[in-house]
Amino acid sequence: MGSTEGITGPLADYECTAIAKAPAVTQLNPPHRLLCGPGPGNAHPRVHAAMSLPEIGHLDPAFISMMEDIKSLLRYAWQTNNEFTIPVSGTGSAAMEACMANLVEAGDKVLIFSNGYFGPRLADMASRYGGEVIEEKAPWGTVFSFDAIKASVEKHKPVLACLVHAETSTGAAQPLEGVGKLCHDNGALLVADTVTSIFGVPCHLDKWGSGRRVRWYPK
Repeated sequence: MGSTEGITGPLADYECTAIAKAPAVTQLNPPHRLLCGPGPGNAHPRVHAAMSLPEIGHLDPAFISMMEDIKSLLRYAWQTNNEFTIPVSGTGSAAMEACMANLVEAGDKVLIFSNGYFGPRLADMASRYGGEVIEEKAPWGTVFSFDAIKASVEKHKPVLACLVHAETSTGAAQPLEGVGKLCHDNGALLVADTVTSIFGVPCHLDKWGSGRRVRWYPK
């Protein structure tokens, strides 16, 4: 127990207590598990080795060089030449939030195609940024046909259209061929959730995205 003798002011009546001895814990040694869910997954030994390397600051020239390498690899993964391809230091939800925070303004019409758990999360985020959310729904485990997407985009003329490329909750893979051009022709940006599709199925951003009017994010 600490003493407040001689102290005046707001802390005069404060009584300090502390745990006298740090708890004894064993060295961290996680068990080996085969992780088969949508995330997290087992990392390659090369990743474990890289994570044991010394830390450097985010303003270090070496860090900038490594970031450029990562951006180059991401462009390859998404099959795009867009220089503004960047990693987000966070979860897939952080990238989802970043998209909504930067692309949705109050009053913007946002069209969300929901066929599982993560479409409604996009809708919730868009609404909190003041978007006028229109949610098209399909049964869990199914996907939207191109004709259904086309009819909705042409009807509502949104500023932003959002699709989940691979719905984590069910594994349903939403075809995206032609959707980018459709959105472009109707003055909309396309946001695609590729959390569980990137590196698992082909993602051709430039081919499917019609120029730069598409924003994709992975975990």
